[in-house]
Amino acid sequence: MTMRYTAEEFSKHLDDTFTIQHDGRTVELLLAEVKLGRSTPEAEQFSLFFQGPLTPQLQQRMYFMTNERTGALDLFIVPVTQNEKGIVYEVVFNQMRQHG
Repeated sequence: MTMRYTAEEFSKHLDDTFTIQHDGRTVELLLAEVKLGRSTPEAEQFSLFFQGPLTPQLQQRMYFMTNERTGALDLFIVPVTQNEKGIVYEVVFNQMRQHG
């Protein structure tokens, strides 16, 4: 199954764990929030926010992620803040809508 990268589709996976293999370690990120942006009928803008551990802190770049329900995803993540649980990462989407 190929997942469609839409806010609606990702919202079905809130609180799911996404796994990254990084430097020989397994890093688990929890999809904590899907936040809608300034979308139009032609374009969709939204962000995903993942909660990760304090260490290791992942750098800003593309990562290959896996999830039981979505399968494999390649997403560009950016560390945006630190909270009491660890590091929060953001993935931003700004894309044309597919009609039909």
